[in-house]
Amino acid sequence: MTKSEVDCKKKVFQGPSLSYTSNPDYRKPSKISNPYLQCLGAPHVDSFNYMLEEGLEKAVADLYPVEFELPSGERVKATIDEAGFCKPSVPTDVVGVKNQRVLPTECRQRGATYKGEFKIRITMTVDGKSITTDKSLGNLPIMIRSKMCHLADMSPEELIQVNEHGDEWGGYFIIKGHERLARMLLVTRRNYPVAIRRSGWKTRGNLFTDCGVLMRCVKDDQTSTNNVLHFLQNGGCKIMFSHRKIMYYAPLLLIMKCLVDYPDHEIYNILLQGHTDDLYYTNCVQNMLRELHEENLHTSEDCLLYLGRMFRHKLYELPPWTSDVEAADWLLKRCLLIHIPDYTDKFNALVFMAQKLYALATDKCKVEGADAVMVQEILVGGHLYLQVLKERLQDFLNNLRINVQRSVAGTKKFVFNMKEFQQLLRKCGTLEARMESFLSTGTAPSNNLTLPQYKGLTIVPENINRMRYMSHFKAIHRGAFFMEMRTTEARQLLPDAWGFVCPVHTPDGAPCGLLNHLTHTAQVTQHADPNIVAKIPEVLQEHAGMVSIRQSIPGYSYSVFLDGRLVGRLPEASAARAVCHMRTLKIKGEKLPNSTEIVFVPKKEICSQFPGIFLFTTEGRMVRPVINLAHQDVELVGGMEQLHLLVAITAEEATETTTHVELSKSAFMSNLAQLVPMPDCNQSPRNMYQCQMGKQTMGTPIHTWATNAETKLYRLHTPATPLFRPAHYDRVALDDYPMGTNAVVAVISYTNKLYRLHTPATPLFRPAHYDRVALDDYPMGTNAVVAVISYTGYDMEDAMIINKAAHQRGFAAGSIYKSEVVDLENPSSYFCRDPAATDLHQV
Repeated sequence: MTKSEVDCKKKVFQGPSLSYTSNPDYRKPSKISNPYLQCLGAPHVDSFNYMLEEGLEKAVADLYPVEFELPSGERVKATIDEAGFCKPSVPTDVVGVKNQRVLPTECRQRGATYKGEFKIRITMTVDGKSITTDKSLGNLPIMIRSKMCHLADMSPEELIQVNEHGDEWGGYFIIKGHERLARMLLVTRRNYPVAIRRSGWKTRGNLFTDCGVLMRCVKDDQTSTNNVLHFLQNGGCKIMFSHRKIMYYAPLLLIMKCLVDYPDHEIYNILLQGHTDDLYYTNCVQNMLRELHEENLHTSEDCLLYLGRMFRHKLYELPPWTSDVEAADWLLKRCLLIHIPDYTDKFNALVFMAQKLYALATDKCKVEGADAVMVQEILVGGHLYLQVLKERLQDFLNNLRINVQRSVAGTKKFVFNMKEFQQLLRKCGTLEARMESFLSTGTAPSNNLTLPQYKGLTIVPENINRMRYMSHFKAIHRGAFFMEMRTTEARQLLPDAWGFVCPVHTPDGAPCGLLNHLTHTAQVTQHADPNIVAKIPEVLQEHAGMVSIRQSIPGYSYSVFLDGRLVGRLPEASAARAVCHMRTLKIKGEKLPNSTEIVFVPKKEICSQFPGIFLFTTEGRMVRPVINLAHQDVELVGGMEQLHLLVAITAEEATETTTHVELSKSAFMSNLAQLVPMPDCNQSPRNMYQCQMGKQTMGTPIHTWATNAETKLYRLHTPATPLFRPAHYDRVALDDYPMGTNAVVAVISYTNKLYRLHTPATPLFRPAHYDRVALDDYPMGTNAVVAVISYTGYDMEDAMIINKAAHQRGFAAGSIYKSEVVDLENPSSYFCRDPAATDLHQV
């Protein structure tokens, strides 16, 4: 997150000082987009832009080349060198086109996919002779308002001119005329060792226990894999890694000796650093070293040869001439702690994981659990798109190998020239149908991807009214797997979710607690400047007093981790002061990114979280703004960071130990929860039900009635602005899309379709937050006076008596818009007027 982005967010979150004000004259669009609404699509659009700018280049560089040998003895190698997107446009071979660009409104109206051409540059080498050519892999879907979209830099006035809403925030795809949104899924925090106890781990093998330390490792190109360090009943431990969705287990010391060529006594001293007084841990390390020598594995080279020999036949990606050492090297790079390229850094990370595992097994460390928000992050649509696309590119290379092998079947010589190469590429097909199918169905069948689920990855953002449409972009889902679980652990609302996950806005029934919504101010971090991140270790040594890993420090010292990599140590005496200085650098945003999460877990005499200092600059984390009292400035804090801070709700509650203060009393609620009138006077379920009912009412879902091609839309004729307006209702644009009616009594049922109300009205009772998110531009609902008579026979449930005169005057009147698709039988077909009739006046 750049400094300019953070400054923009500060203005958004501070409320009264915000320079943006919505235009009271609805005939003229605002000069700038509403920043509150732009934040809804920002995580999706920014993640897709990262894929376009940096992620795709890194993914292509990480593809392993396809190498194989032909029957004639020739060695073939195929690689993809570059890949890139083009903006959606009309094919160049179409004649008579004045404007080549294709806009989203056109795709909506004709039921097409908004997509741009995707090209790659591929090279094939046969016995040293290389041929390079460009290949189009079809037109792939483009996210609305991303940098490859024509709407990216348009102002509200320009958006209206191309039949879009002036406050369009994008973040979704148009697939076959329908909007599809990639779900934001909650996954385990990347590059952090999480202490977990799972009873299911006991079934993984002989002597396995329920103790383990899990690390979800993620590369810069968003490729992810899970590594788990398991504790065994005999005191040993094994590390789990997976390849092609098959899990393998190897002794920890075997992997360590493969990574570094250290003598046994040095490995022993490093593992026991800071834990020499733990006799049980000391005996376990000695036994693990002894077991290796009993298997005649004495040196690092012996361990590499053994590892390569054991897994060589499982690595189908490698050519047949690969040695055992090269196979082991490939395995260590692509399956073990893949976010760390250096082997020494991998070794240091395993040492920390081992120390944490034995502290957990001996009850010296608390369980963190994968269901806590502090150890979770969000998988965003652009990152998911990149993972699927990378796997499809790898499949394309594998298909090329298969086609080459088929072409030489029964022949002795492979004809290698440009014409033959291009013919082989044509046989490999394109990615167009597979990527479009992935987004239209939400299913991503895969052999290599490590995803929390493989179905239900995309949804249709229903546009019954403005509230429902907005809530889809802030929704976070725990995963379809947890819907079938009988336990309720994953559904629990834990204290560490404060300020990040709304405690009110969740549906009842099966998805309760699994489908949540981010709070109004919570945001998802994007990729930080790599140049700043690369210099962080030097900054910490210069400004925070951090020392190198191997430098001896008297007394206890804290390990300092940067995105899962051990970069140094801090003495216990100066750690707190150093962390405060880091926070100063973070707020300034010059030497540390503003979105950096600084987690200082202090050492305690009681059983608590395993101590250490952890810095996170990666994307996908949840952060929110609070006021730092020491600097009197806005600071973005993360979920794990918040646990070790003292945040007061108001300045009056602050004490001497308070470090931060909330921006507002309602910052812990989502957009819809802040629109509930006087929620503190309701019982908790009523607030939750209101969040759901607000999304069900008829209103004004869109403005583009003339060019919209939705199957069915509902429109309220006389929507009303609320009489009671919470703070969040103050200028957020719902009255432009009116829904609902002011009346004595209003009961509006709904279906899963879109309706139009004829006489919508702006609500008379308007909470303050109403217009920050422009709800008056899309009004919905009706103000009504309700008479409750419980003594007589009129106290019915789920029914009411409506005043006849109010009904005759148009109370709750609405319209239903339906679309009908007519296919012309042949090119000579026409609508209404015969073009061949000369007596008809041509308009």
